[in-house]
Amino acid sequence: MFRCGSTRRDIRSYINCNTKSMTYCLKCYKQYVGCTIRNLKNRIREHLNIIKSVSESSPVSRHFKECNDGDVKGVLLQGIDRVSLGPERRGSTIKIIKSRSEIDLQVTY
Repeated sequence: MFRCGSTRRDIRSYINCNTKSMTYCLKCYKQYVGCTIRNLKNRIREHLNIIKSVSESSPVSRHFKECNDGDVKGVLLQGIDRVSLGPERRGSTIKIIKSRSEIDLQVTY
């Protein structure tokens, strides 16, 4: 079950660290909902590296610096939805994931 504020959705797809084309949620005291066409472990590794670098240009890094003193131990992850893309359309795949996902990606805290 995915919960974000009053939004609740059953997770219907099998999702693991090699899953591609999906939405996901990074959690601490707030939630960040993102999407990726690459496998989940690579995308999350990027998030963790940005958090560790304490980059002021990254909202995720700034947030974890403020909330968790930049400690990545506070990062929890939940796969939300797997999206079937069909023939790949370069440059618009993130828009396709967002439009085909059952999760309202505007609900981002």
